[in-house]
Amino acid sequence: MEGVDPINIAATLVAKRFPEALAAFLGGSVLTAARTTTTDLDIVVIRPDGHDTFRETLRYREWPVELFVSTPTTYARFLHREIAARASPLLHMVGHGVILADSDGSAIRLRHDAAQRITQGPDPATPQQIDDLRYRLSDLLDDLDGATDPDETIVIATAIFTAIAELVLTVGGYWLAGGKWLGRRLRTADPDLHTALLDAFRGAAGGDPRSLRAIGYQVLDRVGGRLLEGYHRIAPPDITGPPA
Repeated sequence: MEGVDPINIAATLVAKRFPEALAAFLGGSVLTAARTTTTDLDIVVIRPDGHDTFRETLRYREWPVELFVSTPTTYARFLHREIAARASPLLHMVGHGVILADSDGSAIRLRHDAAQRITQGPDPATPQQIDDLRYRLSDLLDDLDGATDPDETIVIATAIFTAIAELVLTVGGYWLAGGKWLGRRLRTADPDLHTALLDAFRGAAGGDPRSLRAIGYQVLDRVGGRLLEGYHRIAPPDITGPPA
């Protein structure tokens, strides 16, 4: 909202609802030039262990708000899971966020640690992870080759855009993301590819998938080529283990 400081609004909300907070941060698009009239306040709150951990959506002083509320223990567990998945919204909200509350100095430490981990990047992808992404893109390109329904072509093209972006980011050692942030990460990693991929997607949505197909195969060629026949995965232990 024009003329309203989102940082002050977010800090007021935290002070009013979470006076016991050890640390709190405002992150997300609201702090960037990409802020729009519908941008929400992404607020991370960390309270002492023993309090509930939850996510909640609400409206405060006309602002849409997304609360991510945890404790030191559950915050660390969330980070561990997200970092392993190579996509950590929580890490970025804290590491690139503005401190709203800091009762004991932990907010400064957490933001410093998160910023360092962001800079470090995700762990190197394993060959198996790369092959999984190659297989997914190869399969989608086969679907695109066989598509005759214009509506289905749009759906397949959307999935291909995501598959290409995730493969390029993973191979390049970049963090993954969802939604609009996926495009932003790809634009940072490879601006030329980002532009070409958007143009190709628009072409596919308009009925001409040739450029999108070409980009897909070019990206696959960088990492060993198309992968379908010969792909093999053993089911994970949580599926094949004995009944609980």
